[in-house]
Amino acid sequence: LMNGQVDPTLIAAAIGVASMAAAFGLVIGLAFNFFVYGPIKIGQMRYFLESRESGSSVGQLFYGFKGEYIKNAAAMFLTDLFTALWSLLFIIPGIVKSLAWSQVPYLLAENPGMSGKRARELSDQMTMGHKWDLFVLNLSFLGWFLLSGISFNIAGIFYVNPYYQATLAEAYRFLREN
Repeated sequence: LMNGQVDPTLIAAAIGVASMAAAFGLVIGLAFNFFVYGPIKIGQMRYFLESRESGSSVGQLFYGFKGEYIKNAAAMFLTDLFTALWSLLFIIPGIVKSLAWSQVPYLLAENPGMSGKRARELSDQMTMGHKWDLFVLNLSFLGWFLLSGISFNIAGIFYVNPYYQATLAEAYRFLREN
Protein backbone atom coordinates (compact mmCIF):
# COMPACT_ATOMS: atom_id res chain seq x y z
CA LEU A 1 0.00 0.00 0.00
CA MET A 2 1.29 3.36 -1.00
CA ASN A 3 -0.67 6.41 0.15
CA GLY A 4 -3.70 4.20 0.83
CA GLN A 5 -3.71 2.71 -2.69
CA VAL A 6 -2.92 -0.81 -3.84
CA ASP A 7 -0.04 -1.22 -6.25
CA PRO A 8 -1.44 -2.02 -9.77
CA THR A 9 1.25 -4.67 -10.35
CA LEU A 10 0.02 -6.49 -7.24
CA ILE A 11 -3.52 -6.49 -8.63
CA ALA A 12 -2.28 -7.75 -12.01
CA ALA A 13 -0.29 -10.52 -10.30
CA ALA A 14 -3.34 -11.59 -8.25
CA ILE A 15 -5.50 -11.69 -11.38
CA GLY A 16 -2.83 -13.74 -13.16
CA VAL A 17 -2.61 -16.27 -10.33
CA ALA A 18 -6.41 -16.56 -10.15
CA SER A 19 -6.60 -17.04 -13.93
CA MET A 20 -3.95 -19.75 -13.85
CA ALA A 21 -5.74 -21.54 -11.00
CA ALA A 22 -9.04 -21.41 -12.90
CA ALA A 23 -7.40 -22.70 -16.09
CA PHE A 24 -5.70 -25.51 -14.17
CA GLY A 25 -9.02 -26.46 -12.54
CA LEU A 26 -10.73 -26.47 -15.93
CA VAL A 27 -8.07 -28.73 -17.45
CA ILE A 28 -8.25 -31.13 -14.48
CA GLY A 29 -12.05 -31.20 -14.69
CA LEU A 30 -12.06 -31.89 -18.42
CA ALA A 31 -9.44 -34.61 -18.03
CA PHE A 32 -11.48 -36.23 -15.24
CA ASN A 33 -14.62 -36.06 -17.37
CA PHE A 34 -12.83 -37.64 -20.35
CA PHE A 35 -10.74 -40.33 -18.66
CA VAL A 36 -12.93 -41.30 -15.67
CA TYR A 37 -16.53 -40.04 -15.72
CA GLY A 38 -17.52 -41.21 -19.23
CA PRO A 39 -16.21 -44.78 -18.84
CA ILE A 40 -17.74 -45.05 -15.34
CA LYS A 41 -21.10 -43.90 -16.73
CA ILE A 42 -20.93 -46.59 -19.43
CA GLY A 43 -20.12 -49.18 -16.78
CA GLN A 44 -22.98 -47.95 -14.61
CA MET A 45 -25.41 -48.33 -17.49
CA ARG A 46 -24.09 -51.84 -18.20
CA TYR A 47 -24.57 -52.74 -14.53
CA PHE A 48 -28.20 -51.62 -14.53
CA LEU A 49 -28.94 -53.30 -17.87
CA GLU A 50 -27.55 -56.61 -16.59
CA SER A 51 -29.23 -56.24 -13.20
CA ARG A 52 -32.58 -56.12 -14.97
CA GLU A 53 -32.29 -59.70 -16.19
CA SER A 54 -30.00 -61.30 -13.63
CA GLY A 55 -27.63 -60.42 -10.85
CA SER A 56 -24.74 -58.21 -11.83
CA SER A 57 -21.46 -57.66 -10.08
CA VAL A 58 -20.13 -54.31 -8.94
CA GLY A 59 -17.17 -54.99 -11.24
CA GLN A 60 -19.41 -54.05 -14.16
CA LEU A 61 -19.01 -50.42 -13.09
CA PHE A 62 -15.51 -50.59 -14.57
CA TYR A 63 -16.71 -52.09 -17.86
CA GLY A 64 -16.10 -48.80 -19.66
CA PHE A 65 -12.37 -49.08 -18.97
CA LYS A 66 -12.07 -52.37 -20.86
CA GLY A 67 -11.69 -52.93 -24.58
CA GLU A 68 -12.54 -49.76 -26.48
CA TYR A 69 -11.67 -47.45 -23.56
CA ILE A 70 -10.45 -44.38 -25.47
CA LYS A 71 -13.14 -44.72 -28.12
CA ASN A 72 -15.90 -44.91 -25.48
CA ALA A 73 -14.38 -42.09 -23.43
CA ALA A 74 -14.19 -39.89 -26.52
CA ALA A 75 -17.77 -40.74 -27.49
CA MET A 76 -19.10 -39.76 -24.07
CA PHE A 77 -16.96 -36.63 -23.91
CA LEU A 78 -18.08 -35.45 -27.37
CA THR A 79 -21.72 -36.18 -26.56
CA ASP A 80 -21.44 -34.05 -23.41
CA LEU A 81 -19.58 -31.33 -25.33
CA PHE A 82 -22.16 -31.22 -28.14
CA THR A 83 -24.98 -31.11 -25.57
CA ALA A 84 -23.27 -28.20 -23.83
CA LEU A 85 -22.89 -26.39 -27.15
CA TRP A 86 -26.59 -26.90 -27.89
CA SER A 87 -27.31 -25.47 -24.43
CA LEU A 88 -25.44 -22.30 -25.36
CA LEU A 89 -28.10 -21.55 -27.98
CA PHE A 90 -30.83 -21.49 -25.36
CA ILE A 91 -31.84 -23.77 -22.52
CA ILE A 92 -34.59 -25.56 -24.46
CA PRO A 93 -32.40 -26.84 -27.35
CA GLY A 94 -29.93 -28.15 -24.77
CA ILE A 95 -32.68 -30.03 -22.94
CA VAL A 96 -34.01 -31.46 -26.20
CA LYS A 97 -30.54 -32.66 -27.27
CA SER A 98 -29.78 -34.10 -23.84
CA LEU A 99 -33.00 -36.11 -24.08
CA ALA A 100 -32.27 -37.10 -27.68
CA TRP A 101 -28.81 -38.36 -26.76
CA SER A 102 -29.73 -39.80 -23.35
CA GLN A 103 -29.47 -43.34 -24.70
CA VAL A 104 -25.84 -43.02 -25.87
CA PRO A 105 -24.24 -44.55 -22.73
CA TYR A 106 -26.65 -47.49 -22.88
CA LEU A 107 -25.87 -48.09 -26.55
CA LEU A 108 -22.13 -47.96 -25.83
CA ALA A 109 -22.59 -50.30 -22.86
CA GLU A 110 -24.26 -52.88 -25.07
CA ASN A 111 -22.13 -52.27 -28.17
CA PRO A 112 -18.58 -51.40 -27.06
CA GLY A 113 -17.25 -51.10 -30.61
CA MET A 114 -19.88 -48.59 -31.70
CA SER A 115 -18.69 -45.11 -32.63
CA GLY A 116 -19.98 -42.11 -30.75
CA LYS A 117 -21.47 -40.65 -33.90
CA ARG A 118 -23.42 -43.84 -34.60
CA ALA A 119 -24.58 -44.02 -30.97
CA ARG A 120 -25.87 -40.43 -31.17
CA GLU A 121 -27.68 -41.24 -34.44
CA LEU A 122 -29.32 -44.34 -32.95
CA SER A 123 -30.22 -42.46 -29.78
CA ASP A 124 -31.85 -39.75 -31.91
CA GLN A 125 -33.89 -42.41 -33.70
CA MET A 126 -34.83 -44.23 -30.49
CA THR A 127 -36.07 -41.09 -28.76
CA MET A 128 -37.98 -39.75 -31.78
CA GLY A 129 -41.50 -39.16 -30.50
CA HIS A 130 -40.54 -40.08 -26.91
CA LYS A 131 -38.64 -36.99 -25.74
CA TRP A 132 -41.67 -35.62 -23.90
CA ASP A 133 -42.15 -38.98 -22.18
CA LEU A 134 -38.50 -38.97 -21.09
CA PHE A 135 -38.82 -35.38 -19.87
CA VAL A 136 -41.89 -36.25 -17.78
CA LEU A 137 -40.14 -39.36 -16.48
CA ASN A 138 -37.23 -37.22 -15.28
CA LEU A 139 -39.62 -34.66 -13.77
CA SER A 140 -41.41 -37.42 -11.86
CA PHE A 141 -38.24 -37.88 -9.82
CA LEU A 142 -38.07 -34.25 -8.70
CA GLY A 143 -39.63 -35.04 -5.32
CA TRP A 144 -37.17 -37.87 -4.77
CA PHE A 145 -34.25 -35.59 -5.59
CA LEU A 146 -35.56 -33.02 -3.10
CA LEU A 147 -35.75 -35.77 -0.49
CA SER A 148 -32.13 -36.61 -1.27
CA GLY A 149 -31.13 -32.98 -0.77
CA ILE A 150 -32.99 -32.72 2.53
CA SER A 151 -31.34 -35.92 3.78
CA PHE A 152 -27.85 -34.71 2.79
CA ASN A 153 -27.92 -37.28 -0.06
CA ILE A 154 -28.24 -40.25 2.29
CA ALA A 155 -31.55 -41.18 0.64
CA GLY A 156 -29.91 -40.58 -2.75
CA ILE A 157 -27.04 -42.95 -2.16
CA PHE A 158 -29.08 -45.80 -0.74
CA TYR A 159 -32.36 -45.52 -2.58
CA VAL A 160 -33.11 -42.65 -4.95
CA ASN A 161 -30.13 -42.88 -7.32
CA PRO A 162 -30.33 -46.68 -7.78
CA TYR A 163 -34.10 -46.42 -8.26
CA TYR A 164 -33.67 -43.59 -10.78
CA GLN A 165 -30.95 -45.39 -12.75
CA ALA A 166 -32.92 -48.66 -12.82
CA THR A 167 -35.95 -46.74 -14.12
CA LEU A 168 -33.85 -45.14 -16.87
CA ALA A 169 -32.50 -48.58 -17.82
CA GLU A 170 -36.11 -49.80 -18.16
CA ALA A 171 -36.89 -46.79 -20.33
CA TYR A 172 -33.92 -47.69 -22.55
CA ARG A 173 -35.16 -51.27 -22.89
CA PHE A 174 -38.61 -49.98 -23.84
CA LEU A 175 -37.15 -47.59 -26.43
CA ARG A 176 -34.86 -50.27 -27.82
CA GLU A 177 -37.68 -52.73 -28.31
CA ASN A 178 -39.84 -50.17 -30.16
